[in-house]
Amino acid sequence: MNSQVKSPWYCIEGKLVEGVFLKRINRFLTEIEINSGIVQAHLHDSGRLKELLIQGARVIAAYRPAHGRKTSYTLYFAMRDGQWFVVNSSLPNKVFENHLRACMGKELKLLREVRFGKGRVDFAIAEGERIVEYIEVKGVNLKRDRYFMFPDAPTIRGKRHVEELVSGIPPAAQPGREKTMEREMKLIDTTLLAAVLAFASPMALPVNSANAQALQTQMDANANGEVDVVKAQVSGGIMTVILMFRNTAGKRVEYDLDTAETYYIDKASNKKFFMLKDAEKKWVASNVRYYSSSASFKFSVNKDGKKLIWMKFPAPADGVETIDFSMPGVLPFDGLKVSR
Repeated sequence: MNSQVKSPWYCIEGKLVEGVFLKRINRFLTEIEINSGIVQAHLHDSGRLKELLIQGARVIAAYRPAHGRKTSYTLYFAMRDGQWFVVNSSLPNKVFENHLRACMGKELKLLREVRFGKGRVDFAIAEGERIVEYIEVKGVNLKRDRYFMFPDAPTIRGKRHVEELVSGIPPAAQPGREKTMEREMKLIDTTLLAAVLAFASPMALPVNSANAQALQTQMDANANGEVDVVKAQVSGGIMTVILMFRNTAGKRVEYDLDTAETYYIDKASNKKFFMLKDAEKKWVASNVRYYSSSASFKFSVNKDGKKLIWMKFPAPADGVETIDFSMPGVLPFDGLKVSR
């Protein structure tokens, strides 16, 4: 991943690294494990985050050498139920503001921290001297079923703030203004979450899992689930393979699959081709855990859940239309069609 992950809206400073959450030392300091070992990461969120910061949870942090700070790492995302959640309270407003500025017409002006009732809202849009819209952005980190919720813990201040926002809905939206507010806040929250994911972790979301069509499907070796090849695409001398693991076991399933024995056979030359490695001799693939002398695809799939992983190989020779793909712990994919 590049040293900086850029987007049209915001740039997270530093190199993003994936790791595993170990513990929360205090309100603003955590301990995580990354490939290089156990490190401390700053947590820019004073919320409880009990549903997300669970020992063993996947997290993403940004590495930026510390200058006057206690740690060089800052935590940004944590995964739950196969979805990334923002755990850095400074990020949602910055993403939203930069996105909004890119979309606004020149006749409009964006104001920050505008007085509203007894408190303030994050933004207001003004046309000349007249405010035409108030906007409050909520970075949500509590999910139940299809709903993203704010706040994630009982709070008098949060309750008062939401009530003030509800009171600001125009009379035309009444009766039922509480439902209107709930609907609008749900829309903003889920849209923002998707927007953050889109630029922050492109490698974790290579395809739309809801619409992915399998090229071929096999069982895993323990019959705990099915594995779909949803992409085998050649571009610029490189072939990207994307797999979807679908849990059918009725319980959480852990996978630990040897990367060194993941390969394909070019049927034209009858040669094996293994995954690409980068300049640091790391596999160009997702969800790889490194050990002292080996590495593996290490991940879990929740009950009835799905998991996407990807990997890159040298491209098959021109004219090759099918390959035989092999991965430990999964039945072989013979005659897999390659797209170019």
